[in-house]
Amino acid sequence: MGQICSKICNTTESAKDSQYEQTPKINNAIPINNLTHGENTQLLNSTKLEQKQQNGQLPQQSVQQLQLSIKTEDQKTVEAPKKKDLTYKDFDRLQNLGSGAYGDVILVKKKTNNKQFAMKIIKKSKIVSRNLNPQMIIEKNVLLENKHPFLVRLKYSFQTEKKLYLVMEYCPGGELYTYLVNNKKFSIEVSRFIAAEVLLGLEYLHKSMKIIYRDLKPENILISEDGHLKIADFGLAKQFKREDELTTTLRGTPEYIAPEVILAEQTGKGYGLQCDIWAFGIFLFEIISGNPPFTDKNRNWAGIKQKILQNKPQFTADFTEESQDLICKCLKDNPLERPNWDEIKVHPFFSKIDWEVLLSKGIESPLKKLIPKRQGNLIQRPRPIFETQTNDKYEQLNGFTYDPQSHCNPNKEY
Repeated sequence: MGQICSKICNTTESAKDSQYEQTPKINNAIPINNLTHGENTQLLNSTKLEQKQQNGQLPQQSVQQLQLSIKTEDQKTVEAPKKKDLTYKDFDRLQNLGSGAYGDVILVKKKTNNKQFAMKIIKKSKIVSRNLNPQMIIEKNVLLENKHPFLVRLKYSFQTEKKLYLVMEYCPGGELYTYLVNNKKFSIEVSRFIAAEVLLGLEYLHKSMKIIYRDLKPENILISEDGHLKIADFGLAKQFKREDELTTTLRGTPEYIAPEVILAEQTGKGYGLQCDIWAFGIFLFEIISGNPPFTDKNRNWAGIKQKILQNKPQFTADFTEESQDLICKCLKDNPLERPNWDEIKVHPFFSKIDWEVLLSKGIESPLKKLIPKRQGNLIQRPRPIFETQTNDKYEQLNGFTYDPQSHCNPNKEY
């Protein structure tokens, strides 16, 4: 029995040896059987050329040229096809979502996967005339680089000779302002929830991204499908390097502008990130009462400015003692006397908020029940996006374009 096994083993080994002996080898290289299909083909072709050269059928120069051709053809087989750049033609317009100072926001659908996005379209003529190129790069970077649940995220950005396009995640709940108008005002409990999520978003902008927001208002707070909030529109944002860095540019919505911003234009002393703390106090006042504390019937800037500098908010019975105290602290005339985000989070008004649970969206949004069910007939028939034919042509805005499809798996839907 042992002899039979020995013969079988020897026979098998001999067969294997015979198999490898029959496998062509080139310059003592590894057997072709152990190579990939591409390597196998290249080596076999090279072997045939060398055999022809040895038989005198080809001169050395012809062999080198053919070997180069084989290598080039082999490389072509593994090169990925170049993907075309994303443009507005890859999307269909569904409906208008809103208009701003520099452009419009529309609901679009990506043709390849039918995913819906919010597309912000900005005319380059307005950006160039106001020298806002740096602002557009800041807005795009904030949208792209933030990793926070309560800030809107960028999906794509591209441009033409006439316009800039920002394609962002779509929040089907719409603007918080719409709910405030429909409900007149929010209860203290709902206001606490809204203010807490906005606080976390603003805190992230200040601490993690070194950004002054400068445009807080209910119109810029969007509601996701799950009822949670997202801060949007970073067109007025300002990047800073140090926490004590100051700027003097007058930016913001009139009713939300802090007194130091008004005075900076007059005195040139400048203001810092504390202007967002002031705006947070105004925001909390408005969602509780239904109106900001300093306003004018005709929204006359001179009248609004005067009331801001006088700083005498009138509290109604809608406010609790804790909410009134927090608002007054945020509306201190001296920006250095206002609380920071850590101090605001431990204020008695927020005593019921578990900040870690809230950040993970572990608290169900009271706004979810207010979101109307989406009605398909409100969305228009998909139609192409066109650019108006004009002679205006502007240079590419460096650093603006972002297309993850050009860097990722081409078979994946984005």
